[in-house]
Amino acid sequence: MDQFRRKAILLGMINSLKVKGSWCGETHIQKAMFSLKNITGTPIDYTFVLYKHGAFPFDLRDELTDMRADNLLAIEINPSPYGPSLAVSDAGLKYYEKYHDNVRQYDPAIDFITQNLGTKGVAELERISTALYVCREEDIHDIEKCAARVHELKPHVPIESARDAAADVDRMLAEYQVGSA
Repeated sequence: MDQFRRKAILLGMINSLKVKGSWCGETHIQKAMFSLKNITGTPIDYTFVLYKHGAFPFDLRDELTDMRADNLLAIEINPSPYGPSLAVSDAGLKYYEKYHDNVRQYDPAIDFITQNLGTKGVAELERISTALYVCREEDIHDIEKCAARVHELKPHVPIESARDAAADVDRMLAEYQVGSA
């Protein structure tokens, strides 16, 4: 996918996350984009690795930095102890409008992801993205086995929370397949 379409999808994701009530920090955006790729099959070419807090994309982090430098994204400062949020700037909205027709077919997928993840906190997103990573990358689809693997990879995640995350992933995968069929 070319950079113009990829950035338009990313701007659409950020807008949709904001509308759905997301804090919209970098972690929220990263986990939403990972889910967009791995639940809906949207062909974004970011590379995700399992890292400290779940699936992490070094290339997406760099792209967000570039988009801030290009004034496509604005930083919103939040009260302490919370970190900054990202928002689409006026220039970003113009960019999105210019390229949106090229990526409009991904709007339902973006909406599905933000509907399911928009209000979740960082800790829950870590668990869900780790469960999704295990499901997709390690080909583990059984909820109990997935939960055990998440807990093994992230011992600070209680097995009950890992099970909830695995069940959320299983539900989202099933719902998206049914809704897009």
